[in-house]
Amino acid sequence: MSQYDKGQIIYLQNEHCNTMDIILYGTVSVQKIDENGRVLTISVFLGGDILGANLIFSHRNSYPMTVVAESKTVVLHMYRELILELSKKKWVNHKNCGIFPS
Repeated sequence: MSQYDKGQIIYLQNEHCNTMDIILYGTVSVQKIDENGRVLTISVFLGGDILGANLIFSHRNSYPMTVVAESKTVVLHMYRELILELSKKKWVNHKNCGIFPS
């Protein structure tokens, strides 16, 4: 879990994505700098939103744009390995429920 202040960069464009992130509190924007140096806000995420889920299991798992805290923000970072382990445990628990063939 990490805390970020307003204006702090969470991820730089082209930075490798190692985690799926859940915004616990605050506001985050995804930004792109155009050819004239202007900062364009592409998307805004709020508490409860998830970042990186589309990147963490991709072969191209780098952030295509910069991610910035727009307010004081707390983010829970979940590493790929943890997500896989939790998914495996969930699968094992459901294997014996009678829905899936043996």
